[in-house]
This record gives sequence, C-alpha cells and structure tokens, in this order.
Amino acid sequence: MVLLHKRVEMPRPLAGSKLAIYIDKLATRPDLRGEGLGSALVTHAAAVARRQQLPLVLHVRESNVRAFALYRRLGFDHVGSQGGLYTNGERARVMVNEAP
Repeated sequence: MVLLHKRVEMPRPLAGSKLAIYIDKLATRPDLRGEGLGSALVTHAAAVARRQQLPLVLHVRESNVRAFALYRRLGFDHVGSQGGLYTNGERARVMVNEAP
C-alpha cells in the first residue's frame, strides 16, 4: 500500500483556493482490499489536512467505481473531471474533502 501526500497548488477546477494537500498515489494489494487499510490512510491524510486547514484533493479514474465509492463515504465531493493524466486517455474525477 502506498500513500503519498504533499502540499500543492489547487488543481483545476479548484484554482480559486491557494493550497491543498494532494494524495498522489494510493494503492492496495488486491489480496488486502476490503480490510479498511485504504480508509485508514485516507482518514489520516484528512486529519493532517484539517490540522493544516487545507482541503484534501485527489484524482480517481472514472472507471474505478470502488475507489470513487470509498472516497464519497469518506466525505469527498466530486467537483469535476480532468483529462491528460492517464496514458490510455481515461479521464479522472477530481475529488475534494474540505471537512472542518
């Protein structure tokens, strides 16, 4: 499992804000999916973002229905889509958690 997060300028369509914590990569080994590990990592990243008073932003492939459902359950809003992130041309959903 990998979780990378960093302070970045907000991606479009959230360019009105200045900074965000951005989850760059999050992956779970197939045999460990459904164990709550991804939820725990994202919840931790959200707590870090909250302490820094920054939104938490990520992209998720439009085809990744399971991850999209996880992020919605964890309080993320789908705020737009973006192309050009994946070599196969698939678009990504831009998701943000701005919980207080």
